Amino acid sequence: MQTTRTTVRLQKPLQIAAKKQAQELDISFQTLVTRALEAYLNDVSQKKAREIIFRGRNIGAKLDNLTREDIYAD
Repeated sequence: MQTTRTTVRLQKPLQIAAKKQAQELDISFQTLVTRALEAYLNDVSQKKAREIIFRGRNIGAKLDNLTREDIYAD
């Protein structure tokens, strides 16, 4: 996959921790940042795809068997 160069400003403690983690995992800093960003974006997209639950209120009678004639009186 083609890569592109970009500049990101990190807080110094975050940069130090990330470089230390990359060294412990025996991967490059670039690989660590790429994996972290991919994981974050994947997580965000999965959260957006959650099932939408519509909550209703009990109005007394079930209305799931209405016909057109019940709604539109001619």
